[in-house]
Amino acid sequence: ASAWSSAPTSSTPATGGAVGFGAQNAAVLAGGTIPVPAPANIDPIVTVQEYNGTSWSSANSMSQKRSVFGAAGPQTASCVYGGRISGNPPTYTAATEEYDGTNWTGGGDMGATRYYMGAAGTQTAAFAIGGLQAGPNSKTETLTYNGSSWTAAPSLPTGIHAGRGSGTTSATLLASAAPPAPKTISMEYNGSS
Repeated sequence: ASAWSSAPTSSTPATGGAVGFGAQNAAVLAGGTIPVPAPANIDPIVTVQEYNGTSWSSANSMSQKRSVFGAAGPQTASCVYGGRISGNPPTYTAATEEYDGTNWTGGGDMGATRYYMGAAGTQTAAFAIGGLQAGPNSKTETLTYNGSSWTAAPSLPTGIHAGRGSGTTSATLLASAAPPAPKTISMEYNGSS
């Protein structure tokens, strides 16, 4: 791109942990957290907004509160998975929800809770990369989703969380992660290693 330009701000109440997916003219911003009094301190939300390249509008909410979760796919055929679902004490989910641009429906369960994972792919070929599982140790495990169930994929060479993924399940880039301290690393995946 030759330059950045201003765009309208979203009216979502989330202060952190929201996830964006889709494309510039058909984007989705979902979930996140809002601050609440101690001891919880934060509360994940179900709020969803869509962006059409010009303005933001409210969309149907996810069925489950979540923040710092994975998401893959375009606005009209996407999925969200995993994430944190409560403040203090924190709890997590392994649930998947699929979005058709209007409605959310349940998808296949990840098998184990996970949050802060890298994400890439589409609704029928999603990727969950590393992340955390209710503890301080970054995971090396990766999972792929075929639109109905999750299966194990080759492990990362080192445990990471808070990485950002892009691409497909056969051509993925994962960059800038935390294993556990912030790191500037990148990894590529070709569908087999």
